[in-house]
Amino acid sequence: MLNKLKENKKELVILAVLLIISGVAHGYNMFHFPYFENDEGTYMSQAWSLLTQGKLAPYTYWYDHAPGGWILIALWNFLTGGFFTFGFSLNSGRVLMLVLHLFSTALLFGITKRLTNNNLTAILATLIFALSPLGIYFQRRLLLDNIMVFWLLFSLFLILGDRRKLSHFVGSAVAFGIAILTKETAIFLLPAFLYIIYANSHTHHRSFVIVKWLSISFALVSLYILYALLNGEFFPSGSFLGGSQSHVSLLETIKYQASRTGGLFFVPDSAFRINLINDWLTRDSLIIILGVVATLVNLVLASKYVPFRYLSAIVLSYWFYLIRGGLVIEFYIIPLIPLLALSIALMVGQVSRFINHLPAGQVLKYVPFLVCVGLFGFYYSDKLDIYTKDQTSAQLAAVRWIELNVSSDAVLLIDNYAYVDLQRAIPASIYIPRAAHYYWKADRDPEIKIGLLKNDWQNIDFLLATPQMQHDLFYANLDLDLAKTAYENSVVIKKFGGSGWDVEIRRVKKGPKAILSSSWANYKTNFIKSNGQVIDPSGDTITSEGQSYAMLRAVWQSDKTTFDKVWTWTKENLQSRTGDRLFSWSWVKDGDGYKLGDSAPATDADQDIA
Repeated sequence: MLNKLKENKKELVILAVLLIISGVAHGYNMFHFPYFENDEGTYMSQAWSLLTQGKLAPYTYWYDHAPGGWILIALWNFLTGGFFTFGFSLNSGRVLMLVLHLFSTALLFGITKRLTNNNLTAILATLIFALSPLGIYFQRRLLLDNIMVFWLLFSLFLILGDRRKLSHFVGSAVAFGIAILTKETAIFLLPAFLYIIYANSHTHHRSFVIVKWLSISFALVSLYILYALLNGEFFPSGSFLGGSQSHVSLLETIKYQASRTGGLFFVPDSAFRINLINDWLTRDSLIIILGVVATLVNLVLASKYVPFRYLSAIVLSYWFYLIRGGLVIEFYIIPLIPLLALSIALMVGQVSRFINHLPAGQVLKYVPFLVCVGLFGFYYSDKLDIYTKDQTSAQLAAVRWIELNVSSDAVLLIDNYAYVDLQRAIPASIYIPRAAHYYWKADRDPEIKIGLLKNDWQNIDFLLATPQMQHDLFYANLDLDLAKTAYENSVVIKKFGGSGWDVEIRRVKKGPKAILSSSWANYKTNFIKSNGQVIDPSGDTITSEGQSYAMLRAVWQSDKTTFDKVWTWTKENLQSRTGDRLFSWSWVKDGDGYKLGDSAPATDADQDIA
């Protein structure tokens, strides 16, 4: 072991320097930029649910993604002391992304070395990957794609190189299976991985290795299917095997996800074209343009050089996934970033090798690397706002304002970035809104839409609104009607801005029915005790009038539970004290309890009770 370390001392020093550069570039300002995104909150809330409730999601889990990613997030939070070790809950997720990014950086360096056996090529690939503004923007975020990239690079690293053993292929299969359980899109790279395994395994046991690799990968993936089967949620409701009872279904979700289209890539308003032009090229046109050029050059060279075949197979597989016409979201570019960095580095390395055969080539062979580093350095010098922008302080301030100023019995619809923080237990002097729910769930989850909100927008009290919420409600054609109506009938009571990602606290304006319901809920919380006593806090007294008013309001609100509770206490403690079946009008404070103060009846109270 020591001898091996000594032999690779130079590479280890290089890698250590690259990891420091990558860590600083990724970590500096990561708690402030970019803004905390809905999906980050979703995955953190699912990890929170796993640790605190033993469930895969705080809402109905509908199999939109396999749970491998947030199982890892939950494990990370468990090992690091909880969700608030780094302050705001999503900070913990971003620290995890930094750790995985460093591992991915090391793996990319190792993969490039195994493909080219050239330190300069490996350094260039790693630097492009580590410093890309596009990469930093998305890789800081707590996203399943970032976790998937780590597992894919790990799987690829294990099957590359000379003298691969069966244990390497087994490890690769496990990593690839976990990648699919993290984000299902990893399966699009399956043909490329099978080709590399075929080419990199020994002829005598090639078939065995491929079968073994596939068996292990899909044995892991089958755990997801088994989970759905055991829960009776694999087949759709209404089908022969799914039964008649309404439930979520893995097959139904797969069908729905496959039906989500974004338009073919050559259509101007396709999701791919919109993201390419408005997002990816804007953030880092150099890595996209040079990456595409490098992909084409490497494809031409693939017939001559084995490493180019491997890389071309993987890169083209993922490009196919992006342009196939399905739904494309801006962060779907994440897995392509290390592949583009590797493609550019291999192309530059090949140019260097060509120059090396020319006169004075021993000196000039370094020029392509220097030109490439200079080009990227000059281009990236204009993208340094990723280290100075603050887009999250407004989001944090909004959450703290809610904690301090919104009653604990209020119902809120929120951007999901705030979910975990609004569920945490902190000192009782601060009211915590427990009914703070992701705005999508107000329309999409029956437990929230019917169970909590009674399909009535007037049962919503406040909105924690972000530009993402506004986009989804008004521009994305998502049919979030309940949340949209609540937003349209709300007013801004507090705004946190100046960050480029403004956050608003909005109070919902309600009709008479909703106002009465809210008032009744407040009345019960502040005046009616659990045993049915109605206590006037200002005088510490219990009166027959107070009991009668509570029963009248309970009837008006159709609240039989509260009525029965108050009536039972009134009968047993006010009526039974007299022989005329009228009600003693007053109980008074007596130490820690109450005693009869005046047994005379109050006519108005008796009439109200009657």
